[in-house]
Amino acid sequence: MFSIKKINIDSKKILFLGYGAVAKCVWNYFDYYFDYNINNVYIVDKYEESIYGPKLDKINEKNIIILNVRSFNFDKLISDIGLNIGDIVIDLTYASNTYYFITKCLDLGLNYINTSIEDCND
Repeated sequence: MFSIKKINIDSKKILFLGYGAVAKCVWNYFDYYFDYNINNVYIVDKYEESIYGPKLDKINEKNIIILNVRSFNFDKLISDIGLNIGDIVIDLTYASNTYYFITKCLDLGLNYINTSIEDCND
């Protein structure tokens, strides 16, 4: 049987921006590909009713944040969480300030991935 070698990101903080259908799928498969510290996982969504699905009971309640992330509050969010060089931002939002998020993450040395480059200014 073929097995995939997991990537160890145990020391990295992981920020999920948006917790809709795509995020739920991504989070559900995380265990297959990564060794990580569950205490370093943060989920942010603008709608409280979006916060449901697999494995959420394992995430510290303080690591689940209800916030409409925009360019004017993104800096404070990453500062409050304490993201540092090498930490991971998984942007699963839509019609947000994507270009600002990309620029900020590059400036700070954060690893950034987005499922669709869809900036609200397009």
